Amino acid sequence: MPLLRKNEAASATFADILRGEASRTAPRRPGDPTQVGAAATRRPDPGWGCAVISDTVDTFQRATCWIAGAPGSRYVFTANTGSNTLSGLQVDARGALTLLDEGVSASFPTGTAPIDLTMTRDGRFLYTLNAGARTIAAFQVSRDGGLVPRGEAGGLTPGGGAQGIAVR
Repeated sequence: MPLLRKNEAASATFADILRGEASRTAPRRPGDPTQVGAAATRRPDPGWGCAVISDTVDTFQRATCWIAGAPGSRYVFTANTGSNTLSGLQVDARGALTLLDEGVSASFPTGTAPIDLTMTRDGRFLYTLNAGARTIAAFQVSRDGGLVPRGEAGGLTPGGGAQGIAVR
């Protein structure tokens, strides 16, 4: 995957996301007064490179950063660092996205700054790395895509610059 320039959004197929090969979402380009984050899906198309599966789906949140899903899961989630929220999206059989919960599937106190997330391979649990609060939060993913808080682990080193999270 080519590197992205600052403020340039990328998208990929849901399969690429699950393989960990793609899709970071980013806020709209500078100058857009709404500063809304978004996600989109594409599939390879031998004719010209990529075909739209799901056009841009606004999360209505700020600094939409990472996206996580699991093989066979009908849901993916984004971390919205600037809004201190998580957004859920339902993925249909074609890979098209539909926003859940009006863009806020979970919210954190101001300054929590969820910067990264990961999902268990069975799609039942989602974990976020919260840079501002120096915590890792756990959520159970319900059958309807809702997030049920399951606790937090703290004690990450202040100023330690923890980035990235993985679960097995």
